[in-house]
Amino acid sequence: MPELELKMEIKIPFQKEFRIWAKWFELALQGYMTYRTDLIIKSLGFIIFGLFSPLLAILIYSVSKGIAGWSIGELLLLQGTLILVMGIESLCTGLVSWKTMEDVREGAYDLQMVRPMKPMRLATATGADPDQIIRPILGIIIIIAAISKLDTPISAANFLLYLFLIFIGVLFFYSLRAMIGAMSFWFIRTYSLANMLDTIKQAGRYPISIYGASGTFLLTFVLPVGAAAFYPASALIGRITPTSIIGATIIVLVMVSISMLMWHNAIKKYASAGG
Repeated sequence: MPELELKMEIKIPFQKEFRIWAKWFELALQGYMTYRTDLIIKSLGFIIFGLFSPLLAILIYSVSKGIAGWSIGELLLLQGTLILVMGIESLCTGLVSWKTMEDVREGAYDLQMVRPMKPMRLATATGADPDQIIRPILGIIIIIAAISKLDTPISAANFLLYLFLIFIGVLFFYSLRAMIGAMSFWFIRTYSLANMLDTIKQAGRYPISIYGASGTFLLTFVLPVGAAAFYPASALIGRITPTSIIGATIIVLVMVSISMLMWHNAIKKYASAGG
């Protein structure tokens, strides 16, 4: 009697989505490389814009004491972290809202609805934007430069917590982008909402503690902008409380859940030819 071979297949969560994302990223990158000059010009624009806040911070600290409780190295760490978090999210899922808005406006979203994958997962799997690749690289460079100016030694535990909170920060921006994508099923003109995402990002350029106790509470437990850079940077330098970590994490996970619920309900309102 022939022996039966038993094969155990280990299913990794979102494995299918990741494969699609990786292939989409490869094809999109090839497309961008066809027009290298355009990519180089855009990358230079990202570098100039990204360096504006760090250079301004250096200027401020050169003529004043700066922000109380934050050295120049710590502030650069915060700003570099924000650029890194925004860069990772934009690189991985930057087209989620824009592609959705465009397809809904042109009445072409029907093609996404008939594919063998839930629309939101498909939007995420095909949301990579290689155009943003310079942003996380710039963020890492600023972070390395900032760490060289720190007086506080960085422990392995703090570094691991830092990486975890960076992931939470990416989820925060992703949830906002997904919410904007969901709103495009309700409202035809949602480009102004997408611009609001950039406005929200600006609030994370500086420590949320400068907004006072009420502002800190608002930017932690209502709209957790602090999760984008303030808390990761605070964790790396050993200046964060367990309450802040747990609170920001729970709120961000709730926001991700809300964005999924919004997408699920909004897609029922979709009608072809521009909504």
